[in-house]
Amino acid sequence: ASDETLPNLVKKVVGVRSTLKRWSLAEDFDSCLWDIFEPWYRELKTGSLEKRTAAAEFAIAYTEQLKISVPKWLLDKDQVTVLRLLKEAVESGKEQALREAVVAAKQTDFTGADESLSSALTSKYEEALGKLRHLKRLPSGWEVTDLVGDDASMKMFKKADLDDPSLKEKFQQLFDKTMKASIVTRDRAARGAGEMPRGYRVEKIVSVMNAESWKSYQERQDFIARDCLRYPGCAPMSDAAWADWSGKVHTAAHGNAIMEGAHLPSLNAGANEFLMFHGTKPEAADLIAMNHFDMAFACKTGLFGAGLYFAENSSKSDEYVKGDHKGWYPMILCRVTLGRVYYCANVDPTTDPGRDKLEAACTGGAYHCVLGDRVKARGTYREYDQERSMKHMVEERVQQELETLLRSELMRAQAAMEQRVRQRVCVIFRQEVETTLRKMQAQLDDMVKENNLLRDAFAEANLRSKCFYWALNPAALQTSSALLCGLPSKVLLSLRWRTALAASHPEISTEL
Repeated sequence: ASDETLPNLVKKVVGVRSTLKRWSLAEDFDSCLWDIFEPWYRELKTGSLEKRTAAAEFAIAYTEQLKISVPKWLLDKDQVTVLRLLKEAVESGKEQALREAVVAAKQTDFTGADESLSSALTSKYEEALGKLRHLKRLPSGWEVTDLVGDDASMKMFKKADLDDPSLKEKFQQLFDKTMKASIVTRDRAARGAGEMPRGYRVEKIVSVMNAESWKSYQERQDFIARDCLRYPGCAPMSDAAWADWSGKVHTAAHGNAIMEGAHLPSLNAGANEFLMFHGTKPEAADLIAMNHFDMAFACKTGLFGAGLYFAENSSKSDEYVKGDHKGWYPMILCRVTLGRVYYCANVDPTTDPGRDKLEAACTGGAYHCVLGDRVKARGTYREYDQERSMKHMVEERVQQELETLLRSELMRAQAAMEQRVRQRVCVIFRQEVETTLRKMQAQLDDMVKENNLLRDAFAEANLRSKCFYWALNPAALQTSSALLCGLPSKVLLSLRWRTALAASHPEISTEL
């Protein structure tokens, strides 16, 4: 059977059954076939999954052609398809194939499958999930199967409530320790944030799992970490360096404890990664969760230039939040990679050194963010502006849009070029055909002229030869003339006689 193709093998077995059907032995043949097939099929262990799948495919093709039911102990068509998809996806390592195979496996019922089959399926399924996790660089705390969902074409995204009381307590401590109730800035009054609250109560923690954003962030962090190696001492920064800049980052003491409680990787000190606050409106928070930070809505006229602004103090970001219908205020706690920090403690950074210089230091220079030390300048807060991150993300989005546009334009240009080529070929072909036809017509005309000349020449030569013959034989001329006039044979004989007589007796020629 190993040398047979599946259709040919099925055809042969069906042929044998059809022969036996004449003697009403078809059902007995099926019973014997399954009695032999089942123990052999069950003996195929996990290591022979390929053979087992091929055997199931044969049995399914056989039963489908005969329109009979598949034995319950056998893999059905959907189960075979899923095993094939998982195997091919794992071998290819392509993200879309892996996602489609995982979705198909989740939607297929494997109830009743024997233990060895369940083990084989689980092994391939877990291998596919592991490949996806590796491709997207997902944290161990994120369930890949939940991110994939039930539609392989959708974004790998999920929001989950974190109900662990100990984790909630860690968040509460973070808010409490980073609040400065005594500091009220002009931004609070200007934005209508109301009076300074006496404190905050964490009501709910939502974990945002966005596979695309996470991968993009990790890749950018890798670049920043490598870039920092060029500047010894910039990452991680020493306690002495932070002391010169108004002290350590206020969230530093709580960051890794929160990451551990949320089953997320530790913060990367080699890239100066910290937890930071970002306050916003409820609807904006949902959009940021789904699509990451949209640079179209980033602050363009901030104190330290265009970019994303984060704070190390909950009370600072509280100035920018808006409440929802329940009176809850969203606060986004972000992982922020500072990289090499441009420190600015000037009173008016818009003019000294100026927004353009601050932006250029990050977007085209050797820095990755700006630390605006308003503690030293105004006695308020430090602010962190991720300008280089903004540039990178804008460039990435622009690059994606340009690639999409380029593909569209290339397809359009290719279609237009093909159309122009077809038209040009048609024109050239038509011109060639017309030229060839004209040449052929000219040659035909020349041939006709030559033919006419030859015909006239032959006619003249023929006439001359006849006239010469008739001059030598006058009797032949009369006979030819009689023939042309359609005279009967007796008259022709008479004419011949008379002509002969006239020739021998000229005196009677007139009478004749």
